[in-house]
Amino acid sequence: MPCYPALALLLGSAMAAGGKWIDRGTRVLGAIVALAALAAFAIGFAVRNLPTAGDISSALSHHPSAYTLSLGHMLDLTLGSFAYLRLPLCLAGAAFLPGAVSNLRWSGMRAFLASGLMMVLFFHAARLALVVFDPYLSSRPLAEAFQSAPRENSSWIAITITFRQLFSIQGGTPCS
Repeated sequence: MPCYPALALLLGSAMAAGGKWIDRGTRVLGAIVALAALAAFAIGFAVRNLPTAGDISSALSHHPSAYTLSLGHMLDLTLGSFAYLRLPLCLAGAAFLPGAVSNLRWSGMRAFLASGLMMVLFFHAARLALVVFDPYLSSRPLAEAFQSAPRENSSWIAITITFRQLFSIQGGTPCS
């Protein structure tokens, strides 16, 4: 999700420049978004009757060798895991469909505004999907374990070095 604002800025910069390449680009964007809408609705239709017991971690597969890659967890998604993502998936498809139609039919400011609305709805769908993934990707269990740990005689060690202590040592001896 961190790349979405950067892509939106690049798209906005190209829209401000204008020209026939931009008109062609909006048509290509419309075609790509139409394929994304088709994929979202096809996956949504495929998982419409799948049960969702527990949280999403029970439906994900595990590929630890891919976790060093930036999108390594994408390989964990299964068709069953999309059953937990029905609402974000339908919202993304609902954003893509009018975005595709408007980018294929209109040009100029109308297409740009439709693309902006499509991106806003897609950002909201991505946020809803992150809420679903919260039990799997968050550090909440670690924070709860830290809060429930006993305060006295604990194995947690806190080291605090103040700015003055850090820079008052020179050559292994304290400065005066």
